Amino acid sequence: MSTAFAYALTRLHARIADRPGDHERKRLVAVDDFGHFLQLAARGGFGPWLRNLGTTSGPHGVEFALREAWRGRIDELAGWLPARWRPAVRWLRLAPELPMLAEFLQHGRRAAWTELDKRWTRLPAEPEALRANLIEGWPELERFGNDELAQAWLARARALRPSVDARSAKTLEALLEAQLEPGRAGWLMRVFRRDPGAPMKVFAYTGLERLDFEFLRGQLVRRRLQIQPPQEREAA
Repeated sequence: MSTAFAYALTRLHARIADRPGDHERKRLVAVDDFGHFLQLAARGGFGPWLRNLGTTSGPHGVEFALREAWRGRIDELAGWLPARWRPAVRWLRLAPELPMLAEFLQHGRRAAWTELDKRWTRLPAEPEALRANLIEGWPELERFGNDELAQAWLARARALRPSVDARSAKTLEALLEAQLEPGRAGWLMRVFRRDPGAPMKVFAYTGLERLDFEFLRGQLVRRRLQIQPPQEREAA
């Protein structure tokens, strides 16, 4: 085990051991009630994701709480890593926001949940002004159109990533893409368990975290919308 990554990898192995498996997920998918799903998910290993959610949380609250949990987990992980890897891992925080951001920059429509999120409400409310603001900390964005945010995100991710050997670079590229389009859990788990490189294990783990985020988001938002009046469902 890499000495520089030893603490982080010890923590990540413990989290992987606690991560709900296929049986637990199938059990949750079969639960129709929002509150019951929350209760079982919290007991079944998803508790840290759900701390700021309750049975009265609406769809916007679900979106916001899960994104806050994602960012918090990424920040915590980055804090365990050698300093030179922290910026590359912290960049992952933006990955789930890219579809919302593309919709806003292209069409001027900002998702309703962003009204709960100070990270977005304190930014400019006009697409061009927001784009100019983003470029200050994301200079690669200037080379890409508003319909190319994934490519711009990857360009920044590559710039932040410390140099590695050619084999590791190829694997890391695939792992970065898995942060945008959530990858296959089986492949990510194999990389985590078998790849000898500590950075690959870290990004395989964040890929699994992204899968958990998408699983909870899809399951919870769908159940919440099912019990809303039609007019509120349309507003969501």
